[in-house]
Amino acid sequence: MTTCRWLVWVGVVLVATSSLAQSPAERVEAARKLVTGGKFKEAVAELDAVAKVQGLDRATVASVYEVQGLAWGGLKQAPKAKTAFQKLLVLEPAFKLKGKVPPKATAAFKDAKKWVAQRGGGGLKAEQLTPEIKDKVVTALYISVENDLMTLAKSARVHLKLDTGGWQVREVPAQATTSVEAGGKVVQWWLELLGDNGAVLLVLGSEAEPIVDAVPGSVIPKAGGAATVAKKEPPKTEPAKPEPVKQPEKKPDAPVAEAKPKLTPEEPVEAKPDLAAKGPKKGKGPRILPWVLIGAGVVSAGVATIFAVQSSGARSQVTNPTVDAQTGYVVSITRAEALEYEQKAQTNAVVANTLWGVGGGLVAGGVVAFLVGD
Repeated sequence: MTTCRWLVWVGVVLVATSSLAQSPAERVEAARKLVTGGKFKEAVAELDAVAKVQGLDRATVASVYEVQGLAWGGLKQAPKAKTAFQKLLVLEPAFKLKGKVPPKATAAFKDAKKWVAQRGGGGLKAEQLTPEIKDKVVTALYISVENDLMTLAKSARVHLKLDTGGWQVREVPAQATTSVEAGGKVVQWWLELLGDNGAVLLVLGSEAEPIVDAVPGSVIPKAGGAATVAKKEPPKTEPAKPEPVKQPEKKPDAPVAEAKPKLTPEEPVEAKPDLAAKGPKKGKGPRILPWVLIGAGVVSAGVATIFAVQSSGARSQVTNPTVDAQTGYVVSITRAEALEYEQKAQTNAVVANTLWGVGGGLVAGGVVAFLVGD
């Protein structure tokens, strides 16, 4: 059974290592390198695949649009490059191109920036509006969605807590004035504005610090047992609001885990063998414990070798970069990438050394158990 657990653990380590190399952010950076190498079609195909991943964060979505604009510019597809840059500037209105950029991409970026500026400057945002209150109950919430010049927002995932109840999740279509049905004197809430494939484009409030809409004079509970009284004046007036569209109540979605894989797998705690425990008597059947320990030690050393190879590979990316013969600048890797590779090299080296130590200890323990058994 111990050997089986070790084998399962090794499988988990290998899968985690593979997943680490396939994170969406790293795939975008790989596509950026394809653009730098002039492989524009391959870059477009990779970015299209990344864009279909569920639940991307805002930074990754912005990077996808940026590199798509560069790739389409390299293919001399100015309209497609401009569209990608327009989407980028809606999310990041202050963005500036850096490094070597295809001429067509530079022109498309300037056109996109001008287009966005003529329409108010971009900068997707959401704001709390005055709620609807009837018969001393907050019956509906209103949220404004502004500067969505490219209609990136598809839906709003609203997390609600009505009075002293638990959190609920309701997802409604994203509109210029988004309405959500409520139903309590005190409504605490926070919002995730979602794009294609559930990409999180914007977050307003949080579970730890929610936004509050309440009937004037109501007691608003606070963390730690404190409480405040809702003001008589609403937070913001809106001259006219459409009637809220009632949405069927949904069960809370399972929380989406951030795609941030651990660089160092958690090491299992290996129980020390109890040499005094009852086991097979001398001369009656094979002695399993020594061989299990030795086998586990060999597996640990094998995994350590994998991490050592990965550490060496990451370090070689930093110590052996490609240098432009004319300018003398490093062109194969950026400073941020160099720091990331260096961190990976150090982390993998520590894991490798640890596992080699564990492997050696297990082999030694197996030999001792073998000799004591005699």
